[in-house]
Amino acid sequence: MALAVAYAVGSFFEAPWLDIPLMLSTHGVLQAFGFALPGVIGWRMFDGCPQGKRG
Repeated sequence: MALAVAYAVGSFFEAPWLDIPLMLSTHGVLQAFGFALPGVIGWRMFDGCPQGKRG
């Protein structure tokens, strides 16, 4: 979302320092490390026991 906001602000002020080719080259990597990796880590940490039912 930060890159989308930066792109929108740059377009609004006609200062396109962040263009579509740069967005295309970085979006997948940032998506993988910013969203998918924390999700997989959380999924791997979950032991299948409901909250409050341990012990």
